[in-house]
Amino acid sequence: MDELKRILDDILLKSLDVRPEVQWLQKQYLLFMKKNGLTTKRDADMLLYEKMYAALPEQDSQITKVRFWRTGHHVPSDRKQVLMFGKALELSGEDQQYLLQVYADRSDLVFDASDADSPLYQERRRIMDTMIQEYLCKLHPMERRKYGIFSEDPLPSLRHIYFSQACEYTFRSAESDTRQISRMTSISYGSELLKNMKLFGEIPRKTMIRHILIMCIPFLNERVINLYLSSFGYCPLRAEHTLTSGERFDAMLLQILALYRDRCLHKSPEECRRWLQEAFRYTDQYLCAQGQNRLRPFYFKTLEKKET
Repeated sequence: MDELKRILDDILLKSLDVRPEVQWLQKQYLLFMKKNGLTTKRDADMLLYEKMYAALPEQDSQITKVRFWRTGHHVPSDRKQVLMFGKALELSGEDQQYLLQVYADRSDLVFDASDADSPLYQERRRIMDTMIQEYLCKLHPMERRKYGIFSEDPLPSLRHIYFSQACEYTFRSAESDTRQISRMTSISYGSELLKNMKLFGEIPRKTMIRHILIMCIPFLNERVINLYLSSFGYCPLRAEHTLTSGERFDAMLLQILALYRDRCLHKSPEECRRWLQEAFRYTDQYLCAQGQNRLRPFYFKTLEKKET
């Protein structure tokens, strides 16, 4: 795992750099200032606040959050604020999309039950249902027995299968039997997983990547992940892309996939799965020891609570 450790150390170091997305935003600020005849960033912050909230700030602290967005200390807390911020900056449609999908790391749209008849929702739901069906079809009879699945149709047990396999990619799976843990965790997380599978609500991009990883392993590469991410309205994997707190998650995953391709070429699917399990377990343990939970591909808060 020396090569994997080198990758992770490099990612941790680069995650200290300024986000490229923040550098892009600062350029948009300069364009906004020029367009509006402003000479200081403070004046720009105040004008943006006024345009967003249709009111002048009553005290300096009210424009602090706008300044923090500009400097990269924070990002807008929700989708509504991101869109208001982009509109106030007078961004073009393409730049507004970049702000939402790349800078804020969100999907292009959010659906709920009222969108059931939307053609776009139906198409994305069809893609999700197909991914789930292909995932369940890959289950070997021995795996069904291992997870306690004896019915003909495994779909009702999706929650338990998903979490049982997710646990196998964390470092704790190498230390103890996690079957009971995964069952308990899957029950507590079940409603959220069901919403995700229906594509309802705001689904974080990193969460969607985790769904794709779990359901597509071992038939996994950059092209497959990006096809699904684009289909669901997310920014595809890019080496320069960062999480909103600056971590180089995309670059890490791309390098792990490149290593996987190199080490597992011409090997059987089961050998490929075992390599990925070992690689992700090592990654999970190493990043946990470094206190870098945001970079862990299979990090679940609920699982952590059950195991501590």
